[in-house]
Amino acid sequence: MPQTPGSLRRFDQTEFDLPHAGLDPTGGFYYVPAACEDAPCRLHVFAHGCGMAAAAGPAPYAFNDTYARRAGFNEWAEANGIVVLYPQLHYGSRAMDAAQADDCWDQTGTTGEAWSDRDGQQVRAVRAMVERLLQ
Repeated sequence: MPQTPGSLRRFDQTEFDLPHAGLDPTGGFYYVPAACEDAPCRLHVFAHGCGMAAAAGPAPYAFNDTYARRAGFNEWAEANGIVVLYPQLHYGSRAMDAAQADDCWDQTGTTGEAWSDRDGQQVRAVRAMVERLLQ
């Protein structure tokens, strides 16, 4: 099924950004299929790869919402009644290493000791986004 153009929405991630989470201050995205507008649906979180954040790419040619629109997940979501959350990283001047400078999700503990469990900065931030969407 084709995606519904107005169903990809940008949201402010500021309230979810913990000190070292590295969330993009310009926001993230979520896609709501037509069938999910007035009915509960399942939720899928898509964590972008390194260098694939909305802010990635040489200025002024950042991806913006290109990946969220064109990767095919929205058509899959539409066909299966699943909301897709696209949280976005962008450390910018807050980057402490090359991985953060490339807007990578933490894979080595740069956001703190609990980086890989439920107390990790990024895990907590994304969990809060999921809880908000499920309300």
